[in-house]
Amino acid sequence: MNKSYLLIICLLAASFTGCLDSSDKLPTAEETIEPVGETDFTSLEKEIENLTAQLETLESKVDGIQGTKWSFIENLDCEENEIARYTGESWVCSEDMSEEDVWDFMGNDFDDVTNDIDNVWADLDFIKNQVIEDMYNTTDDLYYAIDELNDDISYIDYKINDLNSEVNYIWEVIFEMQERIDELENRTSCQLIPFGNCVNADLSGMNLSGMDLTGIDLRSANLNYANLTDTELSQSLMRYISAENAYFQNANLKDADLTGAELGYADLTGANLWDADLTGANLYLADLTNAGLTDADLTDAYLSYADLSYADLTYADLTGADLSYADLTDAWLTYADLTDAWLTYADLTDAYLWDADLTGADLGWADLTYATLNYADLTDATLWNANLTYATLNYADLTDAQFLYANLTDADLGDADLTGAVLLFADLTDANLLFADLTDANLQHANLTDANLQHADLTGAVLEDAVLTGAVLRNADLTDANLQYADLTNASLRNADLTDAYLNYADLSYADFTDAIVTDANFTGTYWYQTVWTDGVAYDENQA
Repeated sequence: MNKSYLLIICLLAASFTGCLDSSDKLPTAEETIEPVGETDFTSLEKEIENLTAQLETLESKVDGIQGTKWSFIENLDCEENEIARYTGESWVCSEDMSEEDVWDFMGNDFDDVTNDIDNVWADLDFIKNQVIEDMYNTTDDLYYAIDELNDDISYIDYKINDLNSEVNYIWEVIFEMQERIDELENRTSCQLIPFGNCVNADLSGMNLSGMDLTGIDLRSANLNYANLTDTELSQSLMRYISAENAYFQNANLKDADLTGAELGYADLTGANLWDADLTGANLYLADLTNAGLTDADLTDAYLSYADLSYADLTYADLTGADLSYADLTDAWLTYADLTDAWLTYADLTDAYLWDADLTGADLGWADLTYATLNYADLTDATLWNANLTYATLNYADLTDAQFLYANLTDADLGDADLTGAVLLFADLTDANLLFADLTDANLQHANLTDANLQHADLTGAVLEDAVLTGAVLRNADLTDANLQYADLTNASLRNADLTDAYLNYADLSYADFTDAIVTDANFTGTYWYQTVWTDGVAYDENQA
């Protein structure tokens, strides 16, 4: 190719590259790409499309230059010293530029084109790398977020299943209650609601546990074998109900009217019967363990063989009640009224009867071991063969009480009033009768071995054939007392008052009468051996 053609090609290239002036300068990657995260992928794709289009334009221009046909240049018939030049509208022969100028110009333009192309490719690579990096970071974030969402969904699903289980349980309970209500409505015409009317209703064997039946009228209703555990029955009317073998555990029967109720064999363990009226009620063999019966009215109630262990009967009225063979172990009967009550063979071990009224009560053969009867009133009470071992009866009123064959071993009767009490054959071994009043008491054949009778009042008491071995009667008042045939071996009667006392045929071996008052006392037939007389000297012969 001659120089003319080469110059023409260069001019053609220059004419094309002239389109790339300062106004057509390609933007850099930093100018076209926004910071990561500020645009979405759609914006990045559009930028890539723009750069790709510009690159294709540049390449097409170069391809156009290289592919230009030489025919139209040859047709110009330019002279030796002329070159072909494009004016923007047509090709002309021109002497404007030297060959060196053309080559310099073309070289610079080609360099610019090459640089622009390289910049475009660099921008594309930068965008590609940024997109890939952002895609990886975004993918990791998405996976993490998806995992968290899956965990949340699993937890929500678990809670939903749990709630469904609870809902199903609630519905089961509702259906069960509805079945019970339907059954009860079909069997009775009563309304099992607070203050409902269920007079004469047949509720035998029914499960009424936990229901609120406050103030309900159940007079003469049949509740045999019914389950009323934890049932609310306060202020209810239950006169003359039949509730044998019924279950009332922990039921609330406060202020309930159970007059004449049939509660034989019923289970009232832990039931609240405060202020309840159980007048004439039948509680034969009923279980009232731990029951609360404070202020309850049990007048003439039948509680034979009932279990009242640990029951609270404070201020309860048990007048005329039958508690024979009942178990009252550890029962609380403070201020209870047991006037004329029957307690034969009852177990009152450790029972607390402080200030209880047992006037005329029958406690024959009852077990009162360790029972507390301080200030209790046992006037005219019958305690034949009763066991009062270690019982405490301080300040108790035992006037005219009957203690025949009773066991009062180690009993504490300090300051007790035993006026006119009958203690025939009673065992008072080691009993404490300090300051006790035994005026006119009958202690024939009683065993008072080692008993403490200091300052006791035995005026007119009958101690015939009584055993007073080792008994302490210091400062005791034995005026007019009958001690015939009594055994006073080792007894201490120092400072005792024996005025007009009868000691006929008594055994006075080792007895001590120092400073005793023996005015008009009868010592006929008494046995003396080392007996210390009023002068403080021991004698083996009668000195009276």
